[in-house]
Order: sequence, then C-alpha cells, then structure tokens
Amino acid sequence: SLLNVEKARAQYQVNRAALFPTLNATADESAARTPASYSGATSAATSHQYSVGVGAASYELDLFGRVRSLRDQALQTY
Repeated sequence: SLLNVEKARAQYQVNRAALFPTLNATADESAARTPASYSGATSAATSHQYSVGVGAASYELDLFGRVRSLRDQALQTY
C-alpha cells in the first residue's frame, strides 16, 4: 500500500542521514543599559555581550559498515 511505501522511504532517509554528522551553531547578543544615576557616571552606560557556539551531535564512525548496511537494507525495503 501507499502507506508502506512512504514508511519505507522515511526509514531509508533516516538511515541515509546517519552517514553524516549533525552540526549545530548558535549565536547570541544581549545589551544592558545602566542609567547614570546608578553608575555614578555623568552619562548612561550601555554594555554588550556576544556569544557564539558550534557543536557536533554524537556521530558514529562507520568503520565496519554497519550504518551503510542499514541504509542499503532500508533502500531494498523501499
């Protein structure tokens, strides 16, 4: 049935995606303004904080072909 074909195709795509690492990147910026009356200065002060992060989710090196075998099996089922 069409539902089984779609299920097999989805499983193939999941197994194929396991061949590649997943990378994540984030960036953030925040600013704070301190009035002159709080800081004791003659004018207000603005401070900025920046952060950047890059990470990789867990990734399995396919040294013995297990991931490729699962992908090929899913392709055959599809």
